[in-house]
Amino acid sequence: MDVIGLDADPTRMRRASQHAPGNALFVVARAECLPVELDGAVSELSVCFPWGSLLRGLVTPSPVLLAGLARVLGTGGC
Repeated sequence: MDVIGLDADPTRMRRASQHAPGNALFVVARAECLPVELDGAVSELSVCFPWGSLLRGLVTPSPVLLAGLARVLGTGGC
């Protein structure tokens, strides 16, 4: 299984990538604007430690955010 880490802050992403397993891919992007290359490519999605616009979009459901997250999930994804 491959793992994709996503963060809008390249500095945090760089730090996290230094301690990541070899099967990890890191993408610098906002959750509201996920790259189309991820469409349907994700089998399991977890949101860890949300803050800022991601936290707001989850607490007060944002149709744009939730549609983007759903877009990257493949068939049967959770």
